[in-house]
Amino acid sequence: MEKIVPTKGLQATINGNCFTDYPIAKAQQLGLPDACMSVGIGSVIEAHGCTPDVMLQNYGGYGLARVRVGDLRRLTRLNGEPCPQGIMPYPTEREPWHGVVFDKARRPRQKPACKAIASVAEWYIALINHD
Repeated sequence: MEKIVPTKGLQATINGNCFTDYPIAKAQQLGLPDACMSVGIGSVIEAHGCTPDVMLQNYGGYGLARVRVGDLRRLTRLNGEPCPQGIMPYPTEREPWHGVVFDKARRPRQKPACKAIASVAEWYIALINHD
């Protein structure tokens, strides 16, 4: 799973702020039932003959953070408390690889869960749209 995160003007750091949910009202405007965050599903990107770089085509100054789905499902807060995340496809016409991640225990996702995701994330170094 890949998540677009800002890098322009910032020290390139993956932190909990990269993994916050849409507010419930925004999620519902997009046709989603509850708070969640948008992601790209790597296996679907590959099935379309693309690499994750495709997600950055309209996002100059952004990078991609990569998180393994298994890590999301087994996620624990830094204090050891479980906070498993769910992921499901939510394709759009423009982004057939689009999906959403949601906190299975608490919505919207709380800061400790955002930090836990950041702790298992890694940079995917894209070759396009970077300064």
